[in-house]
Amino acid sequence: MDFFTELLVLIVLLCITGLIHGQNLSDVYQLRNDILSSYDKDVVPATDQSQPLTIETRFYLVNIALFEEISETISIIAAIELKWKDGGISWQPVNYGNKRRLKLKQGNIWTPPIMLLNSIDELRPFEGDYEFMATLQWNGTVVWGPGGVLNAKCTVDISKFPFDTQTCVLRFGTWGLGTEDVILVTSPYGEPLDLSFYTPNANWKLESYRANTVADFNIGYNVLLVELTIKREPLYFTLLVVCPTLLFGLLNPLVYLLPVESGERIGLSITILLSYAIFLTLVSAEIPASSNPMCVLLIMMVVIIIVSGLIVTSVIVISALHHRDNSREMNAVWIFIGTRLLWIHKSKIKPLQTDKNTSRALPNIQPKPKSNITPPDIRPLYEEKENNRPKESWTDMADRLFTKETTEMKTKSAEKQLRDTVSWQDVVEGMDVLCMIVSYVTMILVIFIFFVIIAS
Repeated sequence: MDFFTELLVLIVLLCITGLIHGQNLSDVYQLRNDILSSYDKDVVPATDQSQPLTIETRFYLVNIALFEEISETISIIAAIELKWKDGGISWQPVNYGNKRRLKLKQGNIWTPPIMLLNSIDELRPFEGDYEFMATLQWNGTVVWGPGGVLNAKCTVDISKFPFDTQTCVLRFGTWGLGTEDVILVTSPYGEPLDLSFYTPNANWKLESYRANTVADFNIGYNVLLVELTIKREPLYFTLLVVCPTLLFGLLNPLVYLLPVESGERIGLSITILLSYAIFLTLVSAEIPASSNPMCVLLIMMVVIIIVSGLIVTSVIVISALHHRDNSREMNAVWIFIGTRLLWIHKSKIKPLQTDKNTSRALPNIQPKPKSNITPPDIRPLYEEKENNRPKESWTDMADRLFTKETTEMKTKSAEKQLRDTVSWQDVVEGMDVLCMIVSYVTMILVIFIFFVIIAS
């Protein structure tokens, strides 16, 4: 075969190929008219009407637009790709210029009424009024991807605010078409939840996600469940709310370090209390309002403001004690606070003699001479009744009675001397340290419990 013959054969083959695969606008018009001429979009297009139509689903998350803790709602931008076999659509590609796919608006064919069942808006197909394009294949396969803004109800747990994590479940179903009409299944190809078009949110981080379909026989529908777990970015609220709260809590007990004579104690404590109250008013709009469950941070703030009020009360009481006259009698509680606490300076108390028998602080009292009581005077009172015990001599009995009487006298004298050595200024000093320790222990305990709950 010469060169010209081979060239001629090649030209003929190219012409035949062009005729076979050539697609012009008239072929597309003709294909559309032939498909829709006998098509009824009001009937579920299952080839076997005795079996439900299987619809494959794939969820595309585009963005988390808004999350409202108070109203318990989440707003997202998403789309769902649906794929099914339409028994009323099929053609031979060779009859239409080898056209294998056709794009049509959703209003021209049957589409499943997919709805967000836990929507906070009206119950309607979530694609709204917009006409999305559907892809029709020559064998009857239809691929349709409606989308839009979805506003769903979401159960909120703000107990760990601002370090909280929220889980929202979106429930999709074909309203009006039960399990005997259609069945929703996840796509066997690729992930059922696709993040190819996802744009991260500045305030919420997407922690985990999943999608699956379940048959809810209580309502008679096959439901697509999309579960999204999001975690709050806590930096803003940590700097705005948590850090000032901790600062107020640790700053308030320092008022006990101020001298009572300065006259600034009560003013400083009330100023801190009012400042914290104003701060609580300003940040109340930032803290989610919910009673079930209660926000742990809010509980901590209420406890701190209660402790601040008790500090103001104690400062007023301590100031009143400081200006009491030392001639005013003290009870045992004030004496204990002024003398027995570990941080009281022992040099302020006069040294007392210690009785070895009683281990009590006693004044220097000279012992009296031995008793001159004769044995016959005390014999009837202390005669031994038990035969198996040795009898005590009359002299030892007299000494023991005298020692008991002397001990009681010494104890009363020591207590009187102890009362005379303690002043109200000593009581105030003990109260200052005691109240500051109790306040700091309470504050640190509350803060520790807060972080334990957050970390659990």
